[in-house]
Amino acid sequence: MLYFIKLFNKKTLIVVLVLCMLTYSIIGLFNATEAASTYTQYVKSGIEAFPEDYKNYLKEIQSYHPNWTFDAYYTGIDWNELVANETDHGHNRVINSADPLWKCSCGNVATGYACASADIIKYYMDPRNFLSSDVKIFQFLEISYNEKIHTVQRSIKRN
Repeated sequence: MLYFIKLFNKKTLIVVLVLCMLTYSIIGLFNATEAASTYTQYVKSGIEAFPEDYKNYLKEIQSYHPNWTFDAYYTGIDWNELVANETDHGHNRVINSADPLWKCSCGNVATGYACASADIIKYYMDPRNFLSSDVKIFQFLEISYNEKIHTVQRSIKRN
């Protein structure tokens, strides 16, 4: 081991470590891209694009906020598959003092948190549980850049 360290100086070791980290990051990027491309998402605009059980809530909210627009994102992901992936005991946690119904009995408890139950994950992932409030609905606000909305002209009009 000492012989190996003597062959390389500190700069060489740092360069090798940086190259290893860069390679690992690139491999991770390809894996993330592959996972993200396993489904196709499309968007439909307007309240009429939503399932029937959403429409009355959205119409009521829009009556108070006529400038708000609503877009329905269709991913093609099966609801049961989505819930199963989110309840894999590694993604979602709740604080140990939470209601027992919120916690899974998997026994995986770490630093004051327990695995979230499938029921509480279903509750928070279902937008219909938050449509009766024009505040809680912001949990589902899209915050990515949209070139049609985020323009200098629109910013000036609002001020």
